[in-house]
Amino acid sequence: MFKRTAIIIGIVIAVCGMVQADGLYPLTTSEKADKGATHVFTFEHSDLTESATNTAQALTFNVAAKMGVEVVAAELAEAFTDSATNAFDSVAVKVGDGTDDDMFLTSTEVNSYGTEVWLKYGRALSNKVYTATDTIDITVTPCATYALEDLDAGEMKIYFRIRDAR
Repeated sequence: MFKRTAIIIGIVIAVCGMVQADGLYPLTTSEKADKGATHVFTFEHSDLTESATNTAQALTFNVAAKMGVEVVAAELAEAFTDSATNAFDSVAVKVGDGTDDDMFLTSTEVNSYGTEVWLKYGRALSNKVYTATDTIDITVTPCATYALEDLDAGEMKIYFRIRDAR
């Protein structure tokens, strides 16, 4: 029974193509219509584990050749913050790939003590069809004297349109 289940799971992954990374999920039919996207990448403060100050952390997922990617929008569900201090006043997020680190979304403030941006659309004409395997990189950068692991609140959703022509 276990062997048969493992074979079926393997077939499903092979047929469906992209294996979902932590945080990246396909949207339901109604969500697709509402958001104009096919997938959402969600991350929370607890996903940000970088302990060095002034050091960015990249959250990534893989894309393969013959896949097209576009950022539809980024929504800040809850502003990022460190409740111990209001001096931790900046957390910036950008979305890119191995070629251009902000190809899809330029630097966006998400900290409650900064001027947080609750909704931002992807860059105009910021879609890309990949000819080789790459990663989509969501880079989160804190202000100079704090570490991302110090954040104790925050959640962001980034909506993608992903097409797989393999």
